[in-house]
Amino acid sequence: MEEVEAKVKKPFYKKWWVWVIAVIVVISVASNSGKDSGKTTSTSTGEGAKATSGQTQSKSQEEQKFKIGDTVKVGDIEYIVSDVKDSKSIGTNQYLKKETDSNFVTIKVTVKNTSDKAKTIDTSMFKLKDSKGIAYSADAGVDMYANEAGKSFFLQQANPNVPKTGNIVFETPTKNADEPFTLEVSGGMVSIKSANITLIK
Repeated sequence: MEEVEAKVKKPFYKKWWVWVIAVIVVISVASNSGKDSGKTTSTSTGEGAKATSGQTQSKSQEEQKFKIGDTVKVGDIEYIVSDVKDSKSIGTNQYLKKETDSNFVTIKVTVKNTSDKAKTIDTSMFKLKDSKGIAYSADAGVDMYANEAGKSFFLQQANPNVPKTGNIVFETPTKNADEPFTLEVSGGMVSIKSANITLIK
């Protein structure tokens, strides 16, 4: 009986060249992964820093409070509040008079458009806020009582660099003299920019 010697083959994973290839592949993958990770972190950090900086600047502008007499610029619009008073009625003409059982806060303000083209100015660009953050809208209905002809802020065109002075009226439950309000002014009818003016004489 002839004895046949059977060759025993080594398993695939025990061959030396397989391990060499595996090591090369692992090193290559690890190297590329490290580069990609570095790029992502760098980009993310850069964008995050810019976003944080922008948010801080925007927040700072909104939180900063100006006072009566200050020139406050929001976008292309400049505001100067020159006077504020409380009253029970608006208007001096007995036929053109508006009365309230609460209080009217009348704010005299000068508005100037600093852009290179005409802009629409409106009472909606003004909001009055109390110490609790409650907001009051300007009463466009009393513009005719509080202003002379042509000095209303209701949907008026403001040409570049031509100051316009008039009164903005708010109906409120309390007097400004008792607990001063804050006037919020915006950069335009569709602008998200704003600034705050504290109405302390």
